[in-house]
Amino acid sequence: MNLLPRSTRPSPRCCSKGAELVLQRHGRSREISEGLDFVMRHDADLLKRLEDA
Repeated sequence: MNLLPRSTRPSPRCCSKGAELVLQRHGRSREISEGLDFVMRHDADLLKRLEDA
């Protein structure tokens, strides 16, 4: 039983588009996190080499 009037119910296409956007955002978040991890590792290596020089 659906209590919302038909005009206010999200269409199935709308829901799939929303899910797609959530997945895209999650993917971007993961890429950003991996990029930051890469930079932090390499900056730490560079700082260590500069310290040792």
